[in-house]
Amino acid sequence: MTETAMGSVFRFGDWELDVAQFSLRQGGVPCRVEPKVFDVLLYLLQHAHRVVPKDELLSAVWQGDVVTAGALTQCVFQARKAIGDTGTKQRMIATVNKRGYRFIADVQVSCPGAPRQRAG
Repeated sequence: MTETAMGSVFRFGDWELDVAQFSLRQGGVPCRVEPKVFDVLLYLLQHAHRVVPKDELLSAVWQGDVVTAGALTQCVFQARKAIGDTGTKQRMIATVNKRGYRFIADVQVSCPGAPRQRAG
């Protein structure tokens, strides 16, 4: 994770992912997510401007641990569920067939002491 990302807050719709606080909030209310689900969501938010290949996401989140593609699929399912998205609607996380995933909702990124930026 980059130093800039460490203090970042990603805002999308009614949601806020605060990296420094390791928290996901909807309308200011904390939502509990598993650490790997948080990491998958964070990585997709950090790369919202492009399709993230499945292999890249596996490598970035699991960092050398041997896991199946099913573990990634389950984490993406849980990430979608946590932010009120589904595999059918795909309003925020889109599956790009045989390629990977892309965060498609508008994302605002802010860092303490820095002006807000739009990702993607």
